[in-house]
Amino acid sequence: MNFGTKFSLLKQRVIGGGDQEPEELKVVRRKVQSFIPDLKKVRKAFNTWLEGAKALGNASEQMSSALQGSDVELQNIADTVAKELKFDSKHNDYAGAASLCTSAILSINKKIKLLDALKAKGDELENWRLQKNRLKRKMQEYEKKGDAEGVRKLDSELQTARSNYSSLYNELMAKYGYLIQMSDGKDGIGIVQTELIAFKHSQLLFFKNCAKTCQQYEVTTISSLEDEWLKFEMKLEQKVIERGQKANLRHQSSSAQVNDSGMITSENNAVIAGGVRASTEHLPTVNEDSPGANLEVLKERPVPPPPAPNKPGGSVVVRALYDYAPQSPDELTLTYDDLITVVEKNEDGWWLGNNQTSGQSGLFPGNYCELVGENEGEGSSADDGTC
Repeated sequence: MNFGTKFSLLKQRVIGGGDQEPEELKVVRRKVQSFIPDLKKVRKAFNTWLEGAKALGNASEQMSSALQGSDVELQNIADTVAKELKFDSKHNDYAGAASLCTSAILSINKKIKLLDALKAKGDELENWRLQKNRLKRKMQEYEKKGDAEGVRKLDSELQTARSNYSSLYNELMAKYGYLIQMSDGKDGIGIVQTELIAFKHSQLLFFKNCAKTCQQYEVTTISSLEDEWLKFEMKLEQKVIERGQKANLRHQSSSAQVNDSGMITSENNAVIAGGVRASTEHLPTVNEDSPGANLEVLKERPVPPPPAPNKPGGSVVVRALYDYAPQSPDELTLTYDDLITVVEKNEDGWWLGNNQTSGQSGLFPGNYCELVGENEGEGSSADDGTC
């Protein structure tokens, strides 16, 4: 189509006249084109679900590998989930139930392309309509001039335009009509019912296969991990009590006398080793018959006293009680038992120091460390303060 023809068609669009777009075509065309946003929303939801499925499948595979056979039940559950949801990079597709969702997305993509193609054909039909109007006007001008040959040539072009218009019009009306019928009053959602059913089937298949594995095992009775932690912590303290009591029994025959190892025993069953008193009178008593009462005792324990300060005149040195991985570039890596020289203590709990082990400097959480004696990093004795 040359520039003159395009300009003539554009002029026709502006000034109007001639055959108009059929109203029935206009209505169904707009109706069908309104389906596209619905299809795109469904496709986006499917893609989001697949991304989550891929993450869950990979996480389940990692969980199975991390367990190393220590929990057969959990490992079987993780293997089942991974089998249904894992992404197979070799075949560029998901395994198990998730593969149905992939097929549904591909099908929706085809339908969106179909609607886009229909829109393009609608534009083509409009151009044929304008072409017919242009040719008819041109013929009228030639008839007024008495140009029979020009009229004959334009009439041939007009017949071709009418034939193309009619063929394309019938094709569009048939496809638009079927899509509207298929939508069943549900707009775009109606024409993706097959894909939604496939997705639903994939969900049912996934949960049923997981249920087959899970139904073999009993549901855990653990209702609160906080209570479980308190029980665990109390058991640890009970072991400290028991060890102290056993030590007392071994030394009951002696009365506060120092033996060759520097151990002192007294009548109140306290054991003193190297000048440090290990009394059990402030530790909670464990009631094996009433776990709930034990938890209440543990929750009501007094807050421990603040740490003892370093000796005046000495450099402040602390020992790492826990590992700490930096969360930002200005933080310091801590490994258990590292010695750190403290440069500055901030009120927010973050201290600035130099790690004597790694030679690095940076911020670190003060409550991850305990204070030690003056210059212990070079071999002096340690305080017992903890921060």
